[in-house]
Amino acid sequence: MCKTQPLKLPRPDLNALGIKYRRVPVLAIDRDLYLDSRCIIHRLEELFPASQRHPALSSPYTRALSQLIIRTVVDPPNGVFSRAITFIDERYPLVNDPSFIADRAGFFGPDWKVADVGAQRAEGIVHMQQVFQTIEDMLSDGRQWLADTEQVGISDFEGKHH
Repeated sequence: MCKTQPLKLPRPDLNALGIKYRRVPVLAIDRDLYLDSRCIIHRLEELFPASQRHPALSSPYTRALSQLIIRTVVDPPNGVFSRAITFIDERYPLVNDPSFIADRAGFFGPDWKVADVGAQRAEGIVHMQQVFQTIEDMLSDGRQWLADTEQVGISDFEGKHH
């Protein structure tokens, strides 16, 4: 069953399972829970090995490219996720919700404050422009997928997912 979870913690369905992990999706197979998209994809590749009907999502090259994408997108303090928050307008109602502020402080650290977001916006814009230019450069030769594969692969999931 696919069920949408709230944007911020707490997530009642996950809490009911005793899960405090902040990211979704979650995959349950029998009694095993997989809490990270990378773990989920890896486990699915183990359960459903590549075949003619179901090609592999990854190769050594695409896994390496995925690691570069992960570091570009996720790794604080310079990842896209950390920089994207600088685009939030302080007047946006969610930004003034104490539970949202507590949730972001839980992720970014106790010193995180909404007031600091705007001050970092110019630097965030430059960083995001550089990231998007890099992706555009990768796709400028007409390829459809980042690793120039015939179909979607693990590096495309990383680029889209995060």
